Amino acid sequence: KFTKRTRTDKKKQLETPTRKESSPEVGMFPVNRILLLRGINVGGSGRIPMTSLKSLLDSIGCRSVQTYIQSGNAAFYTSLENDDLKQIIGDEIEKRHSFRPEMFLLSKEKLENVLLLNPFQKESEENQMELSLM
Repeated sequence: KFTKRTRTDKKKQLETPTRKESSPEVGMFPVNRILLLRGINVGGSGRIPMTSLKSLLDSIGCRSVQTYIQSGNAAFYTSLENDDLKQIIGDEIEKRHSFRPEMFLLSKEKLENVLLLNPFQKESEENQMELSLM
């Protein structure tokens, strides 16, 4: 779940819960990427179970992976650059599911800037916003 940041509240961080102590990656990994796969799990085509997407992202070195319902949306931490990461994710999805979806890969900073530049901040309810990316 993402937290809406305001111009006056710059200290809030988008973070994920701590990993279990038995995990090799103990501690907090701040979310630094948001993946939005287009046309996933709509109708009969483009099926990717979120457990499969989470497993795929884990297998390429992403940490603290969180997915949202069956949307094709995921938030995670990685040290890979966006261009490399998009190619790797696309290749892995194609290898495992026999298709390559369009995707948006946003940095945490990019998403925060979009939220901060919202021209309707006064009209929007506290901690609630709808966002469309084209």
